[in-house]
Amino acid sequence: MATLNFNSGKNFIIPTENDMTYRGLGGDDVYIISKAIDNNTKIQIIDTEGSNTIQLIDGLTIANSLFTKNATRLTLSNGSEITINGADKFTYETSGNSTTGDIGQKWTYSDFVRGMGVVEGPPASGSKNGATNLLINDNFEVPKETNSGDNSTNEYTIVDIDVTSDTTITATSLSEDFRYEVGTDGVSAEGNYEVIIEGFDKSNDKEDILIIGDSQSQDLVNVVFEAELDTTYEFSSFYITARCGVLFVEDRSGREGYNPNANCNSDSFVNANLQSLMSAADQIWVVSRWYDGDVEYMEESIVNIRSFNENIVVFGGKEFGSVSANWYMTNDIENWQTPILKESDRQIFIDLADRSDSIREIVLSLGALFVDSQQLLCDGLPFCSNFVDGDLISYDGIHFTPFGAELFGSKLKAAGENTFLNSEK
Repeated sequence: MATLNFNSGKNFIIPTENDMTYRGLGGDDVYIISKAIDNNTKIQIIDTEGSNTIQLIDGLTIANSLFTKNATRLTLSNGSEITINGADKFTYETSGNSTTGDIGQKWTYSDFVRGMGVVEGPPASGSKNGATNLLINDNFEVPKETNSGDNSTNEYTIVDIDVTSDTTITATSLSEDFRYEVGTDGVSAEGNYEVIIEGFDKSNDKEDILIIGDSQSQDLVNVVFEAELDTTYEFSSFYITARCGVLFVEDRSGREGYNPNANCNSDSFVNANLQSLMSAADQIWVVSRWYDGDVEYMEESIVNIRSFNENIVVFGGKEFGSVSANWYMTNDIENWQTPILKESDRQIFIDLADRSDSIREIVLSLGALFVDSQQLLCDGLPFCSNFVDGDLISYDGIHFTPFGAELFGSKLKAAGENTFLNSEK
């Protein structure tokens, strides 16, 4: 095979050439595995430096997969083979695509292997085959690891809820993490049963936080894990596409960007599964990019959400100006230090600040909490540079890079300690 070497900056790499080894160097590289790969193409990926990601785009079908302790071979539905050496050093993002701004779910190698059908994880020796004809989409799931009940890593005892009827469970004096697996249809593997936990201690046991929203919610999921908030709280999420609108209102037809031809019954707050999750959660975090037209619906939306749960945190939108992934792909990292801020961007920041102020006023008046994402990230200012010490915060102007998620996570954790992240509240 021929070898294609990249520079030491952060590269967005789309492997397509047959009999080619793609080798990243010192940067944090993103390899996008897409349908652009021709039939029966053989590709090898080697990257031992930096924090690198394999993105598997939404709708990609993995016909076969083979896993070893530190390597994998993925065979696509068109017969193409992608071999990844040092696979255990990569992060795997399902349904992600940096070229279109899609944020997927991120997994460790061990989680990815289990999600691909090897439930025991990467083999210590030899090789294991994954499931056949596995479709990559938002429903990609990772089976829970077998746990004896002791979780000394985060000092929580795992309580797996396995029931055959409506059940009441009594909590103990231990710090407990209650887990009840629910499928995409809203029903547990055991059946549609009501589970009541008596004696739950919010100061001791894990609270459940439900994150609802469009691609900004997926961004926030990455944030909470980068901030390691999952060691204290249990997070779940429900994705609503931007075309359907992150608003709990009866009539969304007047909303900016609303697609009247979209089937939003299952992809909205009217979804029965979502309503069940809202009722069960200790907190609900609602996040969206938010448009000007959303402001007039905000009061109705919050009132309707509060009919299921009164503990609501609304996150304001964020913007970073004109950012192009293609620009970063074709320029050296030294050029990234220069902020790309057009005159038209200044109006975007002004509009964002005005919109956030309006949403804040409505949210607070209804007894919910509001987090101004932009001001929190920019230390009280309406806009900030897309770079901190040479590191890129957003790759497309609205979504975080891994560094950006980590940065925002640290600020969110500090800001929320005495409010919505106070387990004694």
